Amino acid sequence: MAKLNELKRLFRFGGVGLAATAVHGLVYMAASSLTQLFSPLQANTLAFLVAVGVSYLGHSNWTFKDRSGSAPYQLPKWLLLSVLGYLLNSAGVYVLVEVYRQHYAAGLVPILLVTPLITYWLAGRAVFTRASKP
Repeated sequence: MAKLNELKRLFRFGGVGLAATAVHGLVYMAASSLTQLFSPLQANTLAFLVAVGVSYLGHSNWTFKDRSGSAPYQLPKWLLLSVLGYLLNSAGVYVLVEVYRQHYAAGLVPILLVTPLITYWLAGRAVFTRASKP
């Protein structure tokens, strides 16, 4: 039963991740092309921050609801983990594409597989823990 619950949690994590990714894309498009108020880089930064908020809300209220603690304790950890995920993706893409000269699509391995699994593991052990309560 515990393995089934963990599998369900992993699917919820993926669902929230997909929703956050969709929000990232929509905010990016709206900010950079529709409104033309932001440069593409500024729009990406704004979109990343909005998506991090969406993912935090989704994970704290759905994925890890049974482990949810106090936002003042969990939110900074989630922000740090999100930045770590971004850096892991960037490092993976750099090594595969720039160092090993693989096709750019090889960068999808860390983006779609490695980083999400590491993020899931760390989120359950360092961010959304029962000990995250004041």
